[in-house]
Amino acid sequence: MPKPHPTLLTLETLPHNGWQWFLRALRLGTTFEGRATRQEYGWFIFWMVLLVAGAWFVPFVGHGASVVLGLCLAVPLLAVTTRRLQDAIPTTRPLVIKVYVLCLFTLGMEGFIYCYPNADVHVTAAILVIVVVCWAAYFLSILYYLLCPSQPDPNPYGPNPYAALELESGGAENPAASTGAAQNEGQNESPSSGVQEPAQAPLQAPTVEPQPRDAQQELASLALLQQYAALHAQGVLTDAEFERKKAELLQGN
Repeated sequence: MPKPHPTLLTLETLPHNGWQWFLRALRLGTTFEGRATRQEYGWFIFWMVLLVAGAWFVPFVGHGASVVLGLCLAVPLLAVTTRRLQDAIPTTRPLVIKVYVLCLFTLGMEGFIYCYPNADVHVTAAILVIVVVCWAAYFLSILYYLLCPSQPDPNPYGPNPYAALELESGGAENPAASTGAAQNEGQNESPSSGVQEPAQAPLQAPTVEPQPRDAQQELASLALLQQYAALHAQGVLTDAEFERKKAELLQGN
C-alpha cells in the first residue's frame, strides 16, 4: 500500500490537543504542498504568538530570543499559511495575481508622488489612502479564506486532509450480516418454473452459547472506540456517525 501524503491525517497521526497540532505544523514546516486544516493553522498561530511574546520577557536575552524565535518560525508560518489557503479555496492563482497588481499599483503611486513632489497635498493624501485601503481589503480577504472550512472534495493541491481518516474509519462489513442478507435474497427469489413449491416452516437458528472475547481483541476494540471518541470530540465525526461507528464496533465484537 502506498504511503499517504504527510499532510493527510490518519488515526496514528491525528493530534489530540493544541500542542500536538503545533508540533505537526513544525514537522511540516518546509512542506508547501498539500492542505492544512483550520485546527492546524489556528493552533500554530496560537502557540507561535504565545512563545514569541513569552520569550520577550526572558531576562537578559528576552528581546534577542524573541526575534530569533520569530525568525525561526517564519518559514513554518509561511508553509502552513500556504497549505491553509490551498485547503480553503480551489486555487491560489487569483491571490497571486492580486499581489502583483497591488505591487505595481503601489509602485506607480509612489512614482507619481516622486515625480510630482509639488503636487497638491490633498492629492497625495488621497493616493496614500487608496493604497492603504487596497492592501487592507486584500489582507481581509486572505483572513476570510484562512477562516473558511476545508473543501470536502479534492482540489488541485490534494485530497481533503481527513480523507485518509474516512477510509480508515469506514470499517469492514459484518460477515454474518452479509451472509444473512445473501441467504434472504436467495429465499426471496422465485423459481422461473410454474411449479409452486410447498411452503416450508421457518428455520430456527440454533442457540449458541456466548464465548468469552479474546483479551487482545477487546483491547483493540477499546482503543478504536477511544479514537472514535476523540474524532467526535474534535468535531470530525457527527453525533450520528459516532453512534453508528460505536454500534458497528460493538456488533462486530
